Amino acid sequence: MIKPFKEVYDCDSITINVTNNCNLNCTYCFEHAKNLQMMEPQVAIDIIDTAYNTIDKRSGDFTINIFGGEPLLNWPTIKALIDHCNKKKYKVKYGITTNLTILTDEIISYIDDNAIMMLVSIDGIKKIHNWNRCDSFKTVYSNLKKLIDADLALFVEARMTILPRDVKYAIHGIKMLIKMGVNNICPMPVTDVEWSDGDIKILEKHYIRTMEYYISQLNIAGHRNIAIKNADEVLLNIMSPEIDDPIMCPIYSNKWCAFDTNGDIYPCHQGPTSTEPFKKNMYIGNIYTGVEIDRIRIGDIHATYSKEMCKDCIGKAICKCGCPVENLRETGSEEVPSDGYCKTQIALVNAVKAFHEKILASSNIRNRMLNVLKENLKIKDYIDLIYEKTNLEDSLVISSRILHIQEMIDNLKSDNLLPTFKEYIDARLKVILAYMLKNKNITLEEAEAKVRNDTNG
Repeated sequence: MIKPFKEVYDCDSITINVTNNCNLNCTYCFEHAKNLQMMEPQVAIDIIDTAYNTIDKRSGDFTINIFGGEPLLNWPTIKALIDHCNKKKYKVKYGITTNLTILTDEIISYIDDNAIMMLVSIDGIKKIHNWNRCDSFKTVYSNLKKLIDADLALFVEARMTILPRDVKYAIHGIKMLIKMGVNNICPMPVTDVEWSDGDIKILEKHYIRTMEYYISQLNIAGHRNIAIKNADEVLLNIMSPEIDDPIMCPIYSNKWCAFDTNGDIYPCHQGPTSTEPFKKNMYIGNIYTGVEIDRIRIGDIHATYSKEMCKDCIGKAICKCGCPVENLRETGSEEVPSDGYCKTQIALVNAVKAFHEKILASSNIRNRMLNVLKENLKIKDYIDLIYEKTNLEDSLVISSRILHIQEMIDNLKSDNLLPTFKEYIDARLKVILAYMLKNKNITLEEAEAKVRNDTNG
């Protein structure tokens, strides 16, 4: 059954592939069906007018991820799209994934004026980058330096893609990027290739060196707001209250989608440049002709952890069964990740776990994610203290402490109370309140059972 886009989707973000063309041919690229297609400006405008209206009355900003190919090859369409959003006064956040071989004064000015986040592919030192990315280091380094010199480092994240053969050089790339003024770095191993046991041992050493260097930077007085993005995300997950039922990537969800150059709709940004049969299998519809409703999944996709090694795997803290599209290519199942993915995730989690206390105890953390995590942990520790002493305290004292928790949450601001912490805090408060209501006739254990029964009922 075909339905109009607006009757199906309720997006807060979209990805627009403004071109399927690229001026590089990187060794590890997952895009195997690149061509010369360019999106016309009117198509981009029609997409945003249609997709944005689905959240017109909701608070918060709509996010447009601009993708390719190399999206800056189609700068006229990008500019026309953003100009249109400004004219319509849409509340939009922008992100562009780019190899940064193209950069003009106009683009630099536009990034500044419109707060465009730039995910820049640079694989570290010259030798490694040129091995993988078509001898483009000189151009990319120069253009990246132009953005930093224009005080636009806050809009830049450097994406280092790491192959097994390159791991031993990765720390040098991280140091080079920080020295040149890049503040946000995400060194990511390629996971759809084979990682031998020897490769993983080198990767583990790399992560240890990276954590040690990261901590040294976080302890320099008055230093910059530096972030190793994937390490921070791991830390956030391993320090959050345990999630029994983690949610996978929202592929085929009605909350997010990607558009090809002609307005075709896919559940993932990898769709438009995938080879057959993947592209055909992922096709959902078109912005003009409508959406195949039976292709959409309403609700979340829950990680199944079906591999034998999953049961006691430390990598489950961040895994969520990996990327469904990559899984499909590598293992034939959306829910089963490759061995390479599993090995690299385990190595990262082990390193972050080993250094998490030193990271959070660093003296000059200016990274927002880490500071938000520290404040959430304070609230969690405080409610745990109340919880553990509830049987020993009277209702007046407990009430006072609950009010203090509310003050801590108010000071944090609601949008900084992380979802897993909120769920944990709410659950503990319910038990404490149930205990207080029947203080003389109920134990804390009975209050827990009552709350569970009420919730399940």
